[in-house]
Amino acid sequence: MPFSKPSKTNRVWLIAGFFMLVFIATNTVIAYNSIKTLAQTHQSIANTLHVITVIKDLYAQLVSAESSQRGYIITSDKQYLEPYAKSTGELGSILNSLDQLTTEIPEQKNNFRELSELAKKKISNMRLGLTLKESKRDAELQELFYSDRGHDLMAAISVQIKHMEEIEYNLLDARSLAAKKGRTSAFRTLLFSNSFGLILILIIYLSVNKHIRQRLLYSELIHKANEELEQKVKVRTESLEHYSEELQRSNRELQNFAFVASHDLQEPLRKIRAFGARLNTTCADQLDDRGKDYINRMFAASERMSVLIDDLLTFSRVFTQQNPFEKIDLGELLSVVLDDISMAIDDSDADIKVAALPVVECDSSQMRRLFQNLITNAIKFRKPDAQPSVQIDCDTFTEDDEEWCRITIIDDGIGFDQQFAEKIFTLFQRLHARDEYSGTGLGLAICRRIVERHGGVIKAFGELGKGSRFVIELPLTQSNRPIQDFLPEEANP
Repeated sequence: MPFSKPSKTNRVWLIAGFFMLVFIATNTVIAYNSIKTLAQTHQSIANTLHVITVIKDLYAQLVSAESSQRGYIITSDKQYLEPYAKSTGELGSILNSLDQLTTEIPEQKNNFRELSELAKKKISNMRLGLTLKESKRDAELQELFYSDRGHDLMAAISVQIKHMEEIEYNLLDARSLAAKKGRTSAFRTLLFSNSFGLILILIIYLSVNKHIRQRLLYSELIHKANEELEQKVKVRTESLEHYSEELQRSNRELQNFAFVASHDLQEPLRKIRAFGARLNTTCADQLDDRGKDYINRMFAASERMSVLIDDLLTFSRVFTQQNPFEKIDLGELLSVVLDDISMAIDDSDADIKVAALPVVECDSSQMRRLFQNLITNAIKFRKPDAQPSVQIDCDTFTEDDEEWCRITIIDDGIGFDQQFAEKIFTLFQRLHARDEYSGTGLGLAICRRIVERHGGVIKAFGELGKGSRFVIELPLTQSNRPIQDFLPEEANP
C-alpha cells in the first residue's frame, strides 16, 4: 500500500522539529563547553584564593604566638600561655593544610615546602624560649631573647609570603580575565540562542493557534479537576478543624492536670512546714544545734520547692491560660511594678531611670511579670557593696508596615559571659550557685515565653563585671494574633 503524502501542516512540524533538534544539540554543546571552561576557571580562582588565605592565616597565627610568647617571657603572666597554645594549635592545622595545597605553578610547590620549614623553625624557636623560661635558665633565655634568630626567621617568612602572594595574585588576575572573557562569550552565545529560539517559538505559536478547540477542551477538564480539588480541600479542612478541637480539648485537660498536680504537690509542702513549725515549737528544748539546723534547712527547702512549683505553673500557663489583649500604657504599668518591688529597691538603694514608654496591646498581667522579673534580676545580680543602677529606654520603628517598640533594660551589675546569652533563657539554667544568688532558674524562661506569646523577641547582651542589657521588641498591636483561652474558668486558681 503506497504511503500518503504528508500534509502541509505535518511538513511544517517536521521541519520545525528538525531545526529544534539541531538548535538544542548545538546549544547544548556550546553551553557545555562554556560551563566547563567557566567552572575550571572559577575552580582555579577559588584554589588561588584558598592558597592566599592559608598563607595569610599562617602569618597571623605566627605573629599571635610570638606576641603571646614574648608577653609570658617578659611578665611571667601565665594568661599569655592560653593564646599561645591556641595559636600553635591553629598553626598545626594550617601547616597540614599547607602540605596538602595544590597549585598550577610548579614553583609554588617549592615555595610551600620552604615556607613550611621556616614556620616549623619559628615554632621550635618559640618553644625553646618557653622551655628555657620554665626551667629558669635565665642566662640562656636572655641570650636567645636578644638574639636576632627569631626576628630573622619572621623576616624570612614575611619575604617568602610576599613572594608567594605576588605569584598567586598574578595568577588570580590572569584567571579573572579569562573568566571575564568566558562570561562575554557565554553572553553572546546566549543572545544568539535566544534570538534563534524566539524564531522557533514564533513558528510554534502560529501552529498552536490551530488547536484552540483542543485547548478549550483542556480548560474544561482543568475546571472539573479544580472542582474535585476544592471538594478534597473542604474535606481536609473539616478534618483539620476536628483535629484542632481535639487539640484544644487535650490542652484543657493538660492544664487541669497541671493545676491539680500543683495543689497535690503544695499540700505535702504545707504539712512539712506545719509539722516542722510544731516540732520547732514543742521540741525546741530537746533539740541540739544540729537538729535546729536540720529544721531550718527543711523550711528553706520546702520554701524553694513551693516557689519552684509556682514558677512552673506560671511558665506552663503563658500560652494556655491567657487574658485578652488590651491597650495598656506601659509607663503606668511599669509604675505599678516598681511600687510592687519597692522593698527590694529600697533595700538595695537602686537607682532606676525610666524613659517614656508607649501604649501597647498586651496581656497586662503577663507584661507586669515580664518587667518584674527583669528589674528584680538587675537588682539581684548587682556588684557587692555597690549601688545598682537600672536604665529603661524605649524607641519605636516600623517593619513590614507594622509598628514595633524596642524596650531596652540596662544595668551595671555583675554581667555575664556573652557565650551564655541563650543558655540563660533555658529552663532551670543558672550561671551561679544557689548559695550565691537565690532563684529557681525559671525567671528568664518565663520572660521569653511571655514575649513570644506577644509575637516579639527578647535578646540578652552582657559582659562580665560591666553589666547586662536586655532588648525586647514587641508589636504595638495584636490584631493578627487571635487569643484562645484553653482553661475553663472553674480551673483557675
